[in-house]
Amino acid sequence: MLDEATSALDNLTERAVMDAVHNLGGQKTIIMIAHRLSTVQDCDRIFLLENGRVAAEGAYDDLVETNDHFRRLASGGRG
Repeated sequence: MLDEATSALDNLTERAVMDAVHNLGGQKTIIMIAHRLSTVQDCDRIFLLENGRVAAEGAYDDLVETNDHFRRLASGGRG
């Protein structure tokens, strides 16, 4: 479980961490908690939480297409 593991990292270091996580794909289940969408953009499955509940679930591109709140977040809005 990675809880905001990259929140204090610069973009280059975040990318290195995410590459290492990506290389574990298929070998381990990784739960990643993040506020920055760039951190979860390549994840297989994203859970969007609103008011402590799962409001939507899916891949990044699917959520951008199907969920207004996620689309606003992805476009730089505040939801």
